[in-house]
Amino acid sequence: MNDPFYVAFCEVFAFQTTVSPFYFIILGVVIVVVVILKLYSKYSAKQEFHDKPHPKRAQPIVDRTPELIKTMRLNLGPDKKELRQIGLFFGFKDLQNQYIKRVCEAEKITHPGQIFSDYGKITELLESRLVKAQQSQHPTKETEAEKTIIYTIRESVENRKKQGKRITSTRMIPEKSTLSITVPEGEQYSVELVHNASMGLVCSMPLDSDGTPVRVPLWAKLSAFLTVKTNQSYKFDTRVIKYESDLSSMRIVLAQTDSIQSMPDRSHDRKRLTMPCAFSPVTVGTVSNGKKTERRFYPSHLSMDGTILDISAGGCSIQTKKPLKPGEYMEIRCILEKQTEDTMIGKTVRVQAESPDSPSVMHIQFAKMPRATMNRIFSFVYADGDHKQ
Repeated sequence: MNDPFYVAFCEVFAFQTTVSPFYFIILGVVIVVVVILKLYSKYSAKQEFHDKPHPKRAQPIVDRTPELIKTMRLNLGPDKKELRQIGLFFGFKDLQNQYIKRVCEAEKITHPGQIFSDYGKITELLESRLVKAQQSQHPTKETEAEKTIIYTIRESVENRKKQGKRITSTRMIPEKSTLSITVPEGEQYSVELVHNASMGLVCSMPLDSDGTPVRVPLWAKLSAFLTVKTNQSYKFDTRVIKYESDLSSMRIVLAQTDSIQSMPDRSHDRKRLTMPCAFSPVTVGTVSNGKKTERRFYPSHLSMDGTILDISAGGCSIQTKKPLKPGEYMEIRCILEKQTEDTMIGKTVRVQAESPDSPSVMHIQFAKMPRATMNRIFSFVYADGDHKQ
């Protein structure tokens, strides 16, 4: 064959073919074209699939309500901001704040402010917790400690309740209140507020020991003192602005003032009663144990009789014919409940006697007592007030 392509092919390869190489070239071109067409067909089909809108598959609906409720129950608790405001408002200490938080968690109270803004609801909540703490037939240290916290919380609430009603001006003093006034010379007289008028405090005339009216000079500066029904005391400075008289009597008129000062009241509520007791003088000693120093009280065998006139968790008043001197310690023995004798260590703060022949009244500040005794005193003060024998 004289074909030049054939001659070149034969020169490249060492053998000769009976078929022309041109056919191989045509076959290769056909194969390449077929492959290109197949690839293009696949590409077109894929592009058409992506361009064509497809209906979205419906996702299965999963009800997560039980899971959310469980999470809420785990995370839900009393509002921390409300708890902080409650603690500041009532002046609670750390142990009291922690106990209130535990109570709110146990009672599922998420908004404690709704409870502690109502004194009736506060009392109801504390009484329910106290009943639970008292259900134990054999009290333990833990139950006694819980009762003490409950009582101290109620005490703080009662003290705050009193503060909310305090007098801030002499215009708020109730009529028929008894005022103790001190004149510039130092003498003290008791007068009654007859009428609280805008012009001044119209009071009865001060009387000396024989009942003679004392006429204080006009514009004389006086110091006045009074105690209202809540046992809160106040003092203020005033002046005599004029006198009023009618056909039957004469009145002294004192100036109004907004500078009235509330006297520090007792941190513990007291309950009046008449309870026999016995007391003995106590010697106080100091015992050092390493870095710790402890006071020890040693009662004497000498015993005197007395009568408790009022009592609180902080102290009491005892009427006796044989009082101890102010500053002296004593051991007090009495029956607060169910024939169980309670013992308290107290310190004589002051002694009052109306006359040399009458019994004296010792005002005692407690220094040491068992927790169970303190709880029985709290129970007596905040319960019905009946002494259980």
